[in-house]
Amino acid sequence: MALFKTFIIEECHVLTNDIWDTLLKILENPPRNVVFILITSASTEKIPSGVLSVCRNLAFPKIEESDITVRLRDLAQSEDLDAEPGALELIASRVDGSLREAEMILDQLSLLGPKIRVLTVHELVSVM
Repeated sequence: MALFKTFIIEECHVLTNDIWDTLLKILENPPRNVVFILITSASTEKIPSGVLSVCRNLAFPKIEESDITVRLRDLAQSEDLDAEPGALELIASRVDGSLREAEMILDQLSLLGPKIRVLTVHELVSVM
């Protein structure tokens, strides 16, 4: 039996005002064994100030392009993908420090076949 019940709300900046009002009532006086984790990739300006006042704000730095490239190489190798030189670096340069976005792009490219080409990366990231 868990000591805490954790609720993770990703992309919380898109919640409606009604949901924020309801959530704020809970956040102001939460049950002792409940933890809420609100995640946003947007500015905290999109979060109501009342909610921000009762939350701990942790800003995580963007991930370095070189670290994203290393992770993509590891993923490509584990998935038997053959990436052209520069293809993974190009993905890393286009995702603004977001590993999740980079992994999503690699996943989409893998659906086209086991060879990850620079040209295909250019085509995909210009559409996004």
